[in-house]
Amino acid sequence: MYKIFWQNWDLSIVEFKKIQQKHFVERINEIRNLTYIKNNKEVKYSNKYIFNAIILIKSIINHTNVDYNPLFVHPKKSLKEEQDLKDLYKDLKKRIEPRTSYLEPEEIKILLETLREKPKYFQGYIICLIMATTGMRPDSVLNLRIKDFDIRSKTINTYDFKRKMYYKCNLTKRVEEEVSKISVNRNQDEFLLVSEYTKGLTKLPNMPKYLNRIIDDLFNKDRFNNNRNVLYTLRHSFATNLVKGKKGPDGKYIIEPVSIFKIQKLLNHANIETTIKHYLKFAPDFAIDSIAAFENYIL
Repeated sequence: MYKIFWQNWDLSIVEFKKIQQKHFVERINEIRNLTYIKNNKEVKYSNKYIFNAIILIKSIINHTNVDYNPLFVHPKKSLKEEQDLKDLYKDLKKRIEPRTSYLEPEEIKILLETLREKPKYFQGYIICLIMATTGMRPDSVLNLRIKDFDIRSKTINTYDFKRKMYYKCNLTKRVEEEVSKISVNRNQDEFLLVSEYTKGLTKLPNMPKYLNRIIDDLFNKDRFNNNRNVLYTLRHSFATNLVKGKKGPDGKYIIEPVSIFKIQKLLNHANIETTIKHYLKFAPDFAIDSIAAFENYIL
């Protein structure tokens, strides 16, 4: 990260006292247009990666014994320079904030029914069904082989590309039924999701483009930026709905809330802090109900 963004910078060999804040603003804007090759395609660096690169260089400078730090307040800087950098930070942070939207169970049902209606969308239906009932990441779904579905233990052997490890997901009855329809008489080593070109020998390279288009049509008419629903929202919805639970008209839970520690395991998060940060905020009434029950018991 340092080498790509800072060591290759023309001003990387210049003394700090000779670098102005505007030079960093220009470099960061330049970085936002840099590209790299991924899957034989030229793509831009993510906003999160760029933001981390800025935090890295700020930390390096902060721990360097220098009188003048071009990334912090200093009399030599103009107010405009300060504001330009603040605006840049603000824009990057806004773009990397976690999505606040999620789909309610009724909305997920609509999505699944819409996909299931047309045979040409059947693989998309399978993808959404697996994500909605396991919280699996999209690239993990694409990597699934038929042998990963263990009927006896009711689990799915899943590879987490982010943590570079395998973990177990629960295999639900509906997923088992639907997967059985497309895996009958097929080799166990074949990938579950195929195209007319791969025929199961290699995995489907990308998610079907129609999925996000259908999600847009159903749920994004008045949503913008991080508030929009995308395919990845199904992972977010899985966890959020389990944390919140769902009450029926009589006030009783028809979907029992799941503890945040179990959600951590289901999503294969490395740290509970990640799970708490993203999902506990959606279930404040769950905490209130639990505290009230505790209070009633001890008084």
